[in-house]
Amino acid sequence: VNSGSQSASASTSATIYPAMSATISSSGSGMYYTFTVSTHGGSGDFEYDFHVVYWSGWLTSNRYSYYFSQSGAYTVYAVVKDMRTGQTVDTNTITVNVIAPLRITSFSASSTSITAGNSITFSWSYTGGKAPYSVSLLVSWNTVYSTTTSSTSGSHSIKFNSAGSYTVTLVVKDSSGQTATKSITITVSAPKYSVTFSESGLPSWVTWSVTVNGQRKTARAGATITFSGLSGTVSYSVQSPIVVYVRGRLIKYYASPSSGKLSGSAFIHITYKT
Repeated sequence: VNSGSQSASASTSATIYPAMSATISSSGSGMYYTFTVSTHGGSGDFEYDFHVVYWSGWLTSNRYSYYFSQSGAYTVYAVVKDMRTGQTVDTNTITVNVIAPLRITSFSASSTSITAGNSITFSWSYTGGKAPYSVSLLVSWNTVYSTTTSSTSGSHSIKFNSAGSYTVTLVVKDSSGQTATKSITITVSAPKYSVTFSESGLPSWVTWSVTVNGQRKTARAGATITFSGLSGTVSYSVQSPIVVYVRGRLIKYYASPSSGKLSGSAFIHITYKT
């Protein structure tokens, strides 16, 4: 005899997620970059482990920022883990070319105050950037030196022929397009010189004088008068006329030349005539 029986069937259902895939991208410049992972498929509950020089450790954020300590080409990727299924997948691999900021670390001059006709040696060093470098020296914005080099230091001498104040600028450009500048102010004074005046034509007991830029000096007839430490262009004037009484008669002596301008060492003879 068959007896009716009732059977119950239990069904077990499992959630099936789409296959996972992930890509990594970067943004940034200089030494600081941010990496972002985009994941497709999976449960949507992910953790991320970024490999940028070192492993970051598992993170819940799909973004990771990193400051590189030195220039170079770095290989970066990430591992994505689905926290519900335990499945992991690697992202694509990208290469980040890190270029440190170009920075002038020193720019110096052997002297910042000289007389015209002398030279100054300028020395410099810089870090960062990407070789080769273009290095230029500008004097009041006129290029006086230019070179291309892979070195990160150098020096060059510049001769200053005229008095004045000059701005000397170092300009460094690297092959990645970065530019760094630094300036020094140089003061150039006119060289010092001396001028000597001599005289003829006056009676021996008479005195005569010369004035240069407001400074007056006097001497006996036949003696010389010297002005030292002069610079630039100066003006001079000679005492004229000189009035002398000889045997009760008044005589006037006139100087030739009686005035003029000077800009360098000279020996000037003054002739007095009546």
